[in-house]
Amino acid sequence: KQLEYTAQKGFINLFGEQRLSGALSSHVSGVSLLRQDYPTFVENIIRRSLSVLNNHTNTQKNKAKSLNFTYNSTPTNTTNTGIKISHLNIDVAARMFQRKTRRIRGWGLEKRLVNNFIKLNNTKNHTERCYLATHSLPTQALNFIVNAYQARIWNLMANFRMEKYGWTTVFGDLIKHSNGSIYCWKNNSVSRPPLEAVVLPLYSSMKKPHNMCKDLLREVLREDGINVTSMRHVKQKYGLYGSYRRLIVRPHSLSVKKLTNNTLNKVEVSFTLASGHYATTFISQSQHCNTSK
Repeated sequence: KQLEYTAQKGFINLFGEQRLSGALSSHVSGVSLLRQDYPTFVENIIRRSLSVLNNHTNTQKNKAKSLNFTYNSTPTNTTNTGIKISHLNIDVAARMFQRKTRRIRGWGLEKRLVNNFIKLNNTKNHTERCYLATHSLPTQALNFIVNAYQARIWNLMANFRMEKYGWTTVFGDLIKHSNGSIYCWKNNSVSRPPLEAVVLPLYSSMKKPHNMCKDLLREVLREDGINVTSMRHVKQKYGLYGSYRRLIVRPHSLSVKKLTNNTLNKVEVSFTLASGHYATTFISQSQHCNTSK
């Protein structure tokens, strides 16, 4: 019932958590790139990666404990010696990460960044060293990182827009016309566009809503130390020319089938979403919706 209700009403088209978390995809890393703060960018990725590795190791240890093996428990944010990862010298943290991932598959981009950072240890200027290590990564990867920050900003605006104005189109909303053009709805003589036509920008130099969403965007960018100059730099460097994302989307061809011979009341759910939308977001919002409204 909840899935069908949400599919009919539509759901807020938020980016999934998997798009915003992780060492490389973290929006925190995106902020550092936009501010051209390469030391913070490199150090954040190395420390976050090391934390993830520790967490993975502890998970494996906990599994072993259930089989009556004995291990010492290590918190995710500390090393085996009890030192907080955030307090580690960055060169020590880099070599620790390199050692831990030597026989582990994956972590290709993180390994590339760390290995190049270590190779550049004779570079006298730390900022230059971090700049060179950062740009040893493919442009596509850096693009992806900046997009993570854009996704976070978009999610903040979308949640704010829905909490402030609700499930109806309001003056100042950006509307995507059937011909693909974007305009701001602020004319009483024009009939109210459907909420499905409302879009929000994915890049700050695009058109902005003429309502409090614009103020929110300006405030968040100010708090993060991002200015128009930073955005222009990234636009030129990584080819990010911006786009618009629909505020509300609906899945198609929803099917919910109860499985036979099933004592746990499990169901099989299938539906179709356009590219760029998140099934996890639809499922999550369906679980929290109020079908009595």
